[in-house]
Amino acid sequence: MAIDISSVSMLELQVLWHLSQNDMHGYALIQELSKHRSSSLTPGTLYPLLQRFEKQNLIIVKETGERDKKIYTLTDEGKHLLEYTEAEQLCFE
Repeated sequence: MAIDISSVSMLELQVLWHLSQNDMHGYALIQELSKHRSSSLTPGTLYPLLQRFEKQNLIIVKETGERDKKIYTLTDEGKHLLEYTEAEQLCFE
């Protein structure tokens, strides 16, 4: 599925970037993202985004951890989108 990068939000890029650094479960993502945001991130914002990313094949559930926590990992398509948007950003600097 082709993704229009002009519609990718900063939050979406941040989620992809964090998953490019480490496989994480949703709560860990909320904790990490909240460290760098002026407003707190809620599960009601993050989990629908993760579900959409799964449908778009940008991430997959790698495994289910303790207490049935889903561990998310970036797919090759997700890595490609992140690399492409980073390259596009460099063109504007």
